[in-house]
Amino acid sequence: MLTELRGAFEPIRRLLMSNIMVWINSTLVVVDMQPAFFPEIDTDVLTQVANEIRRAMRLGRAIVIVETNPHKYGSTFRSLLDLTAGYHRVAFARKRGMDGSRSVAKVCRRRGFDRRHFDVCGVYTHYCVEETAIGLGLRCPRSQVRVIKKACADPGGNNWPAFPTRANVCVV
Repeated sequence: MLTELRGAFEPIRRLLMSNIMVWINSTLVVVDMQPAFFPEIDTDVLTQVANEIRRAMRLGRAIVIVETNPHKYGSTFRSLLDLTAGYHRVAFARKRGMDGSRSVAKVCRRRGFDRRHFDVCGVYTHYCVEETAIGLGLRCPRSQVRVIKKACADPGGNNWPAFPTRANVCVV
């Protein structure tokens, strides 16, 4: 009887453990948290992204900070950079267009960061965050990409039902 019960719960146990492992091992991708993009953005997202960074550091996860032309738009908010000061698993990726996935994948490969699980957050949900998340899903087809809703913002508001997903890209 006990063996039958154990067998019946095994798929649930595996699912729970895989979700825990995704959370612990995933690479946090922070997209375009630069001052120039904030006149139109709700600043609450800054707090939420900071919380995601703290959580990633507490769990020993890699963090990739993606910036669009920092000479023109400024560097990532100092408050976020200060959080990561001295943290050895943080790297920067520069992008030219909306999709930062190529730069993120390159940095992850070079630094040995996990390329199987990504958590993505940042600003311009339906532009840069979306393009980067979908791009990571395409570039790393065996990966799982999660877009963290509470840590994303868009000047037009977040329209989550319109956010495109793929088999390996979801919104949480």
